[in-house]
Amino acid sequence: MGVLVKNKHLNLYKKYTEQLISDLGKTISIFSSDNKKTCNNCVYDKVHKCSSGSYNGTGPKPFTGMVCPVCNGKGIISSNSSKNITAICRWVKYSSSDDMNKKEKYGVEEERVLMVKTKVIFYEEMKNAEYFVYDSERYRLKNIIKRGMKSDVVCVAYLEKENV
Repeated sequence: MGVLVKNKHLNLYKKYTEQLISDLGKTISIFSSDNKKTCNNCVYDKVHKCSSGSYNGTGPKPFTGMVCPVCNGKGIISSNSSKNITAICRWVKYSSSDDMNKKEKYGVEEERVLMVKTKVIFYEEMKNAEYFVYDSERYRLKNIIKRGMKSDVVCVAYLEKENV
Protein backbone atom coordinates (compact mmCIF):
# COMPACT_ATOMS: atom_id res chain seq x y z
CA MET A 1 0.00 0.00 0.00
CA GLY A 2 1.33 3.44 -0.96
CA VAL A 3 1.63 6.63 1.03
CA LEU A 4 -1.69 8.44 1.28
CA VAL A 5 -0.30 11.93 1.79
CA LYS A 6 2.82 12.63 -0.26
CA ASN A 7 5.50 15.15 0.65
CA LYS A 8 4.48 17.49 -2.17
CA HIS A 9 0.96 17.62 -0.67
CA LEU A 10 2.36 18.30 2.80
CA ASN A 11 4.49 21.12 1.41
CA LEU A 12 1.48 22.61 -0.39
CA TYR A 13 -0.59 22.36 2.80
CA LYS A 14 2.12 24.18 4.79
CA LYS A 15 2.65 26.84 2.13
CA TYR A 16 -1.04 27.65 1.68
CA THR A 17 -1.83 27.54 5.40
CA GLU A 18 0.94 30.03 6.14
CA GLN A 19 -0.21 32.20 3.20
CA LEU A 20 -3.79 32.22 4.55
CA ILE A 21 -2.52 33.38 7.94
CA SER A 22 -0.50 36.15 6.28
CA ASP A 23 -3.34 37.28 4.00
CA LEU A 24 -6.32 37.04 6.36
CA GLY A 25 -4.65 37.48 9.74
CA LYS A 26 -4.78 40.41 12.11
CA THR A 27 -2.10 41.79 14.39
CA ILE A 28 -1.85 40.50 17.94
CA SER A 29 0.83 41.61 20.40
CA ILE A 30 2.70 39.18 22.66
CA PHE A 31 4.14 40.62 25.89
CA SER A 32 6.66 38.74 27.97
CA SER A 33 9.03 39.44 30.84
CA ASP A 34 12.44 38.57 29.51
CA ASN A 35 14.95 39.86 32.02
CA LYS A 36 14.34 39.43 35.72
CA LYS A 37 17.12 40.63 37.97
CA THR A 38 17.38 41.68 41.58
CA CYS A 39 16.95 45.37 42.30
CA ASN A 40 20.20 47.34 42.40
CA ASN A 41 18.78 49.80 44.93
CA CYS A 42 17.61 47.67 47.87
CA VAL A 43 18.50 44.50 49.75
CA TYR A 44 16.70 41.43 48.35
CA ASP A 45 15.07 39.10 50.88
CA LYS A 46 15.65 35.55 49.56
CA VAL A 47 13.29 33.96 52.07
CA HIS A 48 10.23 36.09 51.24
CA LYS A 49 11.35 36.71 47.64
CA CYS A 50 10.82 40.46 47.79
CA SER A 51 12.56 43.63 48.88
CA SER A 52 13.62 43.73 52.54
CA GLY A 53 12.71 47.41 52.61
CA SER A 54 16.21 48.68 53.32
CA TYR A 55 18.56 50.65 51.09
CA ASN A 56 21.69 48.73 50.00
CA GLY A 57 23.97 51.78 50.17
CA THR A 58 25.04 51.71 46.51
CA GLY A 59 21.80 52.17 44.60
CA PRO A 60 20.79 55.21 42.54
CA LYS A 61 17.85 56.32 44.76
CA PRO A 62 18.45 56.29 48.53
CA PHE A 63 15.34 55.83 50.67
CA THR A 64 14.46 55.53 54.33
CA GLY A 65 10.90 54.19 54.11
CA MET A 66 9.76 50.60 53.71
CA VAL A 67 9.15 50.66 49.94
CA CYS A 68 12.02 50.89 47.47
CA PRO A 69 11.35 53.62 44.86
CA VAL A 70 13.01 51.60 42.08
CA CYS A 71 11.25 48.20 42.36
CA ASN A 72 8.21 49.25 44.45
CA GLY A 73 9.06 46.66 47.09
CA LYS A 74 9.18 43.69 44.73
CA GLY A 75 12.94 43.26 44.96
CA ILE A 76 13.05 42.28 41.30
CA ILE A 77 13.19 44.45 38.20
CA SER A 78 11.85 42.91 35.01
CA SER A 79 12.07 44.33 31.53
CA ASN A 80 9.14 43.60 29.27
CA SER A 81 9.42 42.93 25.58
CA SER A 82 6.67 42.84 23.02
CA LYS A 83 6.30 41.35 19.57
CA ASN A 84 3.58 41.81 16.98
CA ILE A 85 2.56 38.73 15.02
CA THR A 86 -0.07 38.02 12.39
CA ALA A 87 -2.73 35.48 13.30
CA ILE A 88 -6.24 34.44 12.40
CA CYS A 89 -8.41 35.37 15.39
CA ARG A 90 -12.02 34.48 16.09
CA TRP A 91 -14.33 33.96 19.03
CA VAL A 92 -15.24 30.35 19.86
CA LYS A 93 -16.96 28.44 22.64
CA TYR A 94 -14.42 26.65 24.80
CA SER A 95 -15.07 23.89 27.28
CA SER A 96 -14.06 20.34 28.05
CA SER A 97 -16.65 17.57 27.76
CA ASP A 98 -16.99 17.39 31.58
CA ASP A 99 -17.61 21.13 31.80
CA MET A 100 -20.15 20.94 28.98
CA ASN A 101 -22.22 18.29 30.79
CA LYS A 102 -22.25 20.30 34.02
CA LYS A 103 -23.13 23.56 32.25
CA GLU A 104 -26.00 22.00 30.29
CA LYS A 105 -27.30 20.46 33.50
CA TYR A 106 -27.39 23.80 35.31
CA GLY A 107 -28.28 25.99 32.33
CA VAL A 108 -25.00 27.94 32.28
CA GLU A 109 -23.66 29.18 28.95
CA GLU A 110 -20.27 28.02 27.76
CA GLU A 111 -17.57 30.66 27.97
CA ARG A 112 -16.32 32.30 24.81
CA VAL A 113 -12.60 32.64 24.22
CA LEU A 114 -10.44 34.11 21.49
CA MET A 115 -8.95 31.41 19.27
CA VAL A 116 -5.65 32.54 17.75
CA LYS A 117 -4.17 30.50 14.90
CA THR A 118 -0.65 31.38 13.76
CA LYS A 119 2.60 29.88 12.50
CA VAL A 120 4.14 27.19 14.69
CA ILE A 121 7.39 29.18 15.00
CA PHE A 122 5.62 31.40 17.58
CA TYR A 123 4.61 28.45 19.82
CA GLU A 124 7.28 28.92 22.54
CA GLU A 125 6.85 32.71 22.64
CA MET A 126 3.09 32.35 23.03
CA LYS A 127 3.41 29.59 25.62
CA ASN A 128 5.76 31.70 27.76
CA ALA A 129 3.95 35.03 27.24
CA GLU A 130 2.80 37.03 30.22
CA TYR A 131 -0.20 38.46 28.34
CA PHE A 132 -1.52 39.34 24.87
CA VAL A 133 -3.19 42.45 23.42
CA TYR A 134 -5.76 42.21 20.62
CA ASP A 135 -8.07 45.08 19.60
CA SER A 136 -6.87 47.10 22.63
CA GLU A 137 -8.04 44.37 25.02
CA ARG A 138 -5.73 42.36 27.28
CA TYR A 139 -5.85 38.54 27.27
CA ARG A 140 -4.11 35.66 29.02
CA LEU A 141 -3.35 32.18 27.73
CA LYS A 142 -5.82 29.44 28.57
CA ASN A 143 -4.45 26.65 26.37
CA ILE A 144 -2.14 26.19 23.37
CA ILE A 145 -1.67 23.28 20.96
CA LYS A 146 0.23 22.48 17.78
CA ARG A 147 -1.56 21.26 14.65
CA GLY A 148 -0.64 19.97 11.21
CA MET A 149 -0.32 16.90 9.00
CA LYS A 150 2.71 14.73 9.93
CA SER A 151 4.61 17.85 11.03
CA ASP A 152 3.35 20.81 13.01
CA VAL A 153 2.40 23.77 10.81
CA VAL A 154 0.29 26.01 13.05
CA CYS A 155 -0.24 26.61 16.73
CA VAL A 156 -3.68 27.31 18.08
CA ALA A 157 -3.94 29.32 21.28
CA TYR A 158 -7.09 29.93 23.29
CA LEU A 159 -7.05 33.27 25.09
CA GLU A 160 -9.41 34.62 27.72
CA LYS A 161 -9.95 38.25 28.67
CA GLU A 162 -8.11 39.45 31.73
CA ASN A 163 -10.08 41.19 34.43
CA VAL A 164 -7.89 44.24 34.83
